[in-house]
Amino acid sequence: MDKSISASEIAKSGFLLQRKWEDHRFQWVDEALAEKISLVEERQREVDEALAKEICLVEERQIAVEEELVDMRKTEKSENDVALQNNGCLSVFGWLCCKLW
Repeated sequence: MDKSISASEIAKSGFLLQRKWEDHRFQWVDEALAEKISLVEERQREVDEALAKEICLVEERQIAVEEELVDMRKTEKSENDVALQNNGCLSVFGWLCCKLW
């Protein structure tokens, strides 16, 4: 069972296993570092959440574009089929006119 310990937990637990009886002059530095570490971790969580939301939006947009592209291809194919039918009819009509005149 591997338990990972965050930097803020290390900082809060006495900053690098400081002894109970050890009270040094710059203890406020340790406290400030612990606070700064927790602020950085919170900011990292916020950035991760924002990034996850943006990734979801990009994926949704990509799906929408792919669906629109499929629809455009279907429309283009049906338009091409209609154009070929019209050209075929005109060709037959022109051939008949040439043969009859």
